[in-house]
Amino acid sequence: MTLTRIRVTKAAIKAYIRDLLLATDQDGTYPTLAGANVMMDRFSPLATEELPAIVVFAVEETNEKFDDSRDRRQAKIQIEVQAGGEDPMAQIDVIEAQAMEILNGDPYLGGVEDGMAESCRYGRGQLAYDERRHVNALAWVIELDMVYMFDTTPEYRPDRVTDFQGVDATYADVRTAPAIEPTGSVIDIPQP
Repeated sequence: MTLTRIRVTKAAIKAYIRDLLLATDQDGTYPTLAGANVMMDRFSPLATEELPAIVVFAVEETNEKFDDSRDRRQAKIQIEVQAGGEDPMAQIDVIEAQAMEILNGDPYLGGVEDGMAESCRYGRGQLAYDERRHVNALAWVIELDMVYMFDTTPEYRPDRVTDFQGVDATYADVRTAPAIEPTGSVIDIPQP
């Protein structure tokens, strides 16, 4: 079995949340009323036919040193639920309830050892309307406080050591009689 180690970052958390909100069931049904309209970092206005939609942002991050190889970071993740049409508030209420049920039920978003996040807490929700971005639409912004560990050890990059195949450690002992050849030794470094 191969274990894959993923470095947790706010970008990885945003992508993980987006993927959770896009994960279809066996029938191909999306988990929220937003359907396939779930994206990250979309600042341009959404067209009426793209609504309802969910946009995931990371708006703030703080950092504190935890130990020699890890930092503890706290990120504010915003999930913006946008809806339009006849009754946008009803659509927003349904999507918000669906999204929070998915996020609260995920074992990797808080409390599980070696999970994506140490904790995931609902911070607040706020109704927002920005006429520059929303055309006949309302948005409900869900703010999540995420705490996660960030591995600060440098990444192993085998492509940077391809020229380093071995070390030639040929040496001569000056106290040895001239008739004896110098000792030659090559240290082989295991390659991935």
